[in-house]
Amino acid sequence: MKTAACLAIAVAGSAHADVDTVFTVEFDVTTSTGEIRAEYFGQLPGATTAIGTVWSNTQFELSGDGPLVIESFDVNPGYFSPIFGGPTITGNGTNLVRFVGVQPTPPIGNPDPSNPLRVTDFSYQGSPDQLRMELFGQNTALFLGDPANPFGTVVNYVLVDPPGGVSPLEWRIDVIIIPAPAALGVAPIVLVAARRRRK
Repeated sequence: MKTAACLAIAVAGSAHADVDTVFTVEFDVTTSTGEIRAEYFGQLPGATTAIGTVWSNTQFELSGDGPLVIESFDVNPGYFSPIFGGPTITGNGTNLVRFVGVQPTPPIGNPDPSNPLRVTDFSYQGSPDQLRMELFGQNTALFLGDPANPFGTVVNYVLVDPPGGVSPLEWRIDVIIIPAPAALGVAPIVLVAARRRRK
């Protein structure tokens, strides 16, 4: 598994124009809960006009210095199907949670067409500045509306394995920390946890 790039800190609301895809981990300090989303900002390939699945074949690790929990009922229902079943989640109650899931694509399933795509919710009891997400394996974007391909146009925009794999699109992971009420005068902090470019 390839290690995420070095950590940098930026203010919230940073522009997305420099990347095709942004994966967001948003954590609320007050409730100790968070949400993981994926959003596509790039050009739709070919004649494609609609986003069918923003993130499928989902594989990531969420980690920190305190207990992390992703329960099955906190996962986007689009990842559950009679053919593929539900996502595999390991490490609940520890400081590391691994999620592996396949969101079905037409005509097999009924993917969530939203952009950004909500992947899952989680709870975390550790230090906010220690919260990290790392992608692994292959993560795929699928788009509908291409007349040449009735099942949609697939773009692999994250390719982490094998080591040295090159992603065809640029992507970034943002960890957004929403401060406690006493610090609401302070803008949320975005920790840019990883970034990969075309090669």
